[in-house]
Amino acid sequence: MLLGRLLLFIAAGAQVVPTNLLTNPSFDNGQFDSSAGNQPGLPAGSTAVAGWTAYQVGPPVAGDPVSWLQMPYGNLTPSDFNPQSAYHRWIDLTGYQISATSFGGIRQDIVTTPGRLYLVSFDVGVCVGIQACGLGGGLAGPVFVKATAGSTTRTFVHNPSGVGNLWGTYRFTFIATNATTTISFEGAGSNPINRRYMGLDNAIVEYIGR
Repeated sequence: MLLGRLLLFIAAGAQVVPTNLLTNPSFDNGQFDSSAGNQPGLPAGSTAVAGWTAYQVGPPVAGDPVSWLQMPYGNLTPSDFNPQSAYHRWIDLTGYQISATSFGGIRQDIVTTPGRLYLVSFDVGVCVGIQACGLGGGLAGPVFVKATAGSTTRTFVHNPSGVGNLWGTYRFTFIATNATTTISFEGAGSNPINRRYMGLDNAIVEYIGR
């Protein structure tokens, strides 16, 4: 009798832990080119980051549109990252292009069910202050990141106060319209004095309801 009641309670009240539908959501896995130090560039079309494809945003200029960063980098330490971020490796959406109109993006196709509601979340980082993060120069926000899930697009502004490698988490929802949905994140603008760093990490897509 007790076992039956327990099973009934579990069936009625237990919550299923959401599953991240993205492959390699923290960008830790793939073919990391260590010959380029801890910041290899990724040309448009690169699939070096497992599960993801890099692409160009805006007119092509000299340099790769995306860079893939790895600790140690500059003078960053694990304490400079959100606790939930897998800070071992992450993406820079400015790549090696120092331009006001050219950035990088990274995308992945996931399996979805039409008509269902999904939640997307991700972390954006920016270095603020003179010599912040050991990158040299005076860097600052805001940075603008455009996130897209199928036909749903949102642009987020990350403009933290303080000094250092400062991160924020951003979220939006979408209703799937197809069995496959493309998830993408791309640079969409930045402070003129910060065209060299726009961090992306800890991407999550979860099913949250019908």
